[in-house]
Amino acid sequence: STNEYLVLPTTNLDKLTVSASFTVEAVGPGISDSHDVDIAIPANLTGLAGVNCELLQSEPSGTRSVKLRDDFTKLDLANTALNWNLNTAYALSYTRRGSNLSCIERDAGGGSLATPPGTSMSTAASPKAIVRLYGVTSRVNWVMVVRSP
Repeated sequence: STNEYLVLPTTNLDKLTVSASFTVEAVGPGISDSHDVDIAIPANLTGLAGVNCELLQSEPSGTRSVKLRDDFTKLDLANTALNWNLNTAYALSYTRRGSNLSCIERDAGGGSLATPPGTSMSTAASPKAIVRLYGVTSRVNWVMVVRSP
């Protein structure tokens, strides 16, 4: 398992949709709070804090879900149970319009699951949009960044 991130090529984080496909191959040991793959808009690279749309495995329960989370304020904005599987491709689509957020998971079978919408006013001094792997071994299959007018 590893903690890695990919900085996405964007300078304006408003009216932005970032989608990425992940295949989690293994969940690593030794992390007490969670294991996840996520998209963060905005993200602070120093502390890797962000406002995230994530596939999450909470510890110590092992409960799996799709979650909107604000790491800056330590608040869960929305959480929907999803018993996602290892070695299965899932896509996350995260849209940010001002402080309004949406997070949608799509699976290879064509199903989709959306968290309830959320809001966050959190910002970062030098904000970035990132795709992040935390405490997992995972492949990032593809990433797409779309900016709307």
